[in-house]
Amino acid sequence: MPFRANSRNSRLKSSDLEIYFSPSNGALTELITEVNNAQYTIAFSIFSFTDDALRDALIAARNRGVVVRGLWDALGAGNQYSEDETLCSAGVALKRDTFSGILHNKYMIIDAGSTSPVLVTGSMNWSSSGANSNDENTLIFHDADAVAAYAGAWETLWDAIPSSAGCNLGGTIYLPIVLMSDPSSTPTPTTTAPANVQITTIVYDPSGDDVAGEYVTITNQGGTAENMTGWVLSDAASTAYVFPNFVLAPSASVRVWTKSGANSVTDLYWGRGSAIWNNTGDTATLRNSSSQVIDICTYSGGGVSANCP
Repeated sequence: MPFRANSRNSRLKSSDLEIYFSPSNGALTELITEVNNAQYTIAFSIFSFTDDALRDALIAARNRGVVVRGLWDALGAGNQYSEDETLCSAGVALKRDTFSGILHNKYMIIDAGSTSPVLVTGSMNWSSSGANSNDENTLIFHDADAVAAYAGAWETLWDAIPSSAGCNLGGTIYLPIVLMSDPSSTPTPTTTAPANVQITTIVYDPSGDDVAGEYVTITNQGGTAENMTGWVLSDAASTAYVFPNFVLAPSASVRVWTKSGANSVTDLYWGRGSAIWNNTGDTATLRNSSSQVIDICTYSGGGVSANCP
């Protein structure tokens, strides 16, 4: 439905869309609320991000099991108050753009592919000026089609930026400093027991096109059906697939393909245009809808597929 605003104090909502105006409507607070409600995945692209409260909310989301990834404009990340280095040292997967010009996006995608996806976008940078001084707008969409469109564009950008422009835990050079992680500060995932649902096979280097042939097989080795709606499968780079409304029957298997296709009881499709599973080694992690780690499979590469114990 259309909205019309005649005042800086306007704040409008519908079931699918919320509109906020800075500096009067607390738009940044609304964004933090959405981050605090995230259950599975967060992906964002930003020019300037200097707000401590939003930074802390993203770290808290990561620590409770949400897969968090971010894209940052290189110029914005060079700001001495930018939050990229703190997020990087906390284990959030980030990449700085390597393109000419400016990565001027300001959006966040939350729980894409789930039953409650959220898109937050608009003109506001995530800073004190953006929230409290400038005349800005913020839109919050609760619409699967809008979220899917942005998620696809975000993944294209993520794939286009080389991993050398990113950061991970460990001794990674992330300009302008070298960040070393403290293993004791890294959250240790909890695993449910017994784990009847397991990753059993990863086909990472098939003959022909990797995108067309890659898949992960997940098997229910228990005696009862498992509702996997909202579960998350991710790789070491935190690329995440959120399971749709899906139930895995007892003693049944499902293949999660990298490519696009029509979902069925035996095959699910990530819808990616580029390969996910590294030929030289990778780690697959399966989490349930409560963000508990159900299974992990690590392989070293050098073959076509890996069997997971």
